[in-house]
Amino acid sequence: MTVDEAIRVNVTRLRRDETHPDQGLPIIGLGDGIYRLTATADPDGWFRETNERNNTTWVELRLTTSVDPPLVKVLRSGPIRSTS
Repeated sequence: MTVDEAIRVNVTRLRRDETHPDQGLPIIGLGDGIYRLTATADPDGWFRETNERNNTTWVELRLTTSVDPPLVKVLRSGPIRSTS
């Protein structure tokens, strides 16, 4: 599954199936536009890792909420590279 497909599935779940907690992306109240989402794994450093600098990633997407169902298109994605 691509990032684009995963986001589309989660937006659909949010609208039609509220039984998957933490799987959806709340978009109520968001207008059409380009958004950047970031995600960080283990932000508090609970797990011992050989590389603590590769735990964050991002996705930039175009969200169109003015249509039903809402549309999501992934524009870019990638890791956040730490310089430290």
